[in-house]
Amino acid sequence: MTLDDAIATLYVREINCGCETFWDGGIRIWIGDRVNGHKVETIFSRHRMGEAPQWLIDEAARLYSSLWQRLFALCVIAFSGSP
Repeated sequence: MTLDDAIATLYVREINCGCETFWDGGIRIWIGDRVNGHKVETIFSRHRMGEAPQWLIDEAARLYSSLWQRLFALCVIAFSGSP
């Protein structure tokens, strides 16, 4: 999964997130926004940047577990064809 994929996954679920890089300082990523505050954030060093996408997904699932469960149930219903 790429960072683009992770951000798009949160976006379609209406979960705000963001990222910021600083040369040789790695990448800072967060869930939340300026208006409502950051619910969680972390920094990955340049050598660990590849872990950022999965962290976003895992943290969103933890923070919004009921939303994640409802969406999963809707997907199961949609693919199974039964209510």
